Amino acid sequence: MKRIVLISLLLWEAAAANSPGPYPRPKLEMPKAIEVATEYARKSIHLENYYMDRVWLGKENAASGEKWIVSFSPDPASGTKGWYIVVVDMEGRASKPVNGVRWIN
Repeated sequence: MKRIVLISLLLWEAAAANSPGPYPRPKLEMPKAIEVATEYARKSIHLENYYMDRVWLGKENAASGEKWIVSFSPDPASGTKGWYIVVVDMEGRASKPVNGVRWIN
């Protein structure tokens, strides 16, 4: 048992040594980005047919500066089709990307 624990610790340390993190905290916190994205989406679509699916931080087309990406998925029971994606920059401005989203983490 001690060998298994020791091997696990060694593997964990090796993985941690090879990871690029820790990452700096974004200027705009995630709860605020979700709030901004939800307000923006409410003005454009009826959110009762959607639910918030994913929230992640990324860079658009390898550009400098990170942005929050908030994805709203259609409720299958409503018969609504298509996702609604909102991008929030670190200044708190929301926009809807045109022609899909190509993101690099």
